[in-house]
Amino acid sequence: CLALLKELIVDQTLNGEPIPDNVFIVAACNPHCGSSLASHNDGEWLRGSYYVRPLPPTLQLILWDYGSLNKEQEKQYIDVKMKMLNYDITDLQLANLSNCIVSSQELMREYAFQQLKPIYGDSAAKSRSHSCVSQRDIERVLHLYRWLLNCYETTKRNISRKNLHR
Repeated sequence: CLALLKELIVDQTLNGEPIPDNVFIVAACNPHCGSSLASHNDGEWLRGSYYVRPLPPTLQLILWDYGSLNKEQEKQYIDVKMKMLNYDITDLQLANLSNCIVSSQELMREYAFQQLKPIYGDSAAKSRSHSCVSQRDIERVLHLYRWLLNCYETTKRNISRKNLHR
């Protein structure tokens, strides 16, 4: 798979044939930063849900680290995602939910930092703890919120129907 990506991105060919000029390849990957497993007190406490392999040298030539979102950017990202889902909630509810998600991300990072600090030291623990939560986690929260909202709406409709039939 990486060889195919290298051919597409670096060589700009597919099966040795040049890609047409009007086709643009855009790609992103998770950074490889050592093991995705950290151990604490002889037991696993943090394992990534996926394994990130190092990039081959030819792809490292075009690697661009765009960094990560800071707290305000993360909140803006959450706000935009919430608005895209068209929930029927007030701006105050949206702001409260966004703040809760951002706070939970920060708490997880702080917990990870405290657990990793004795193992890796301050600098490496800070770097690793920042990536212990992700945009995938935000998506999971939003899916859970949507499911809960649907359950609430369904229950509300069922109660209304029961009251009509009395």
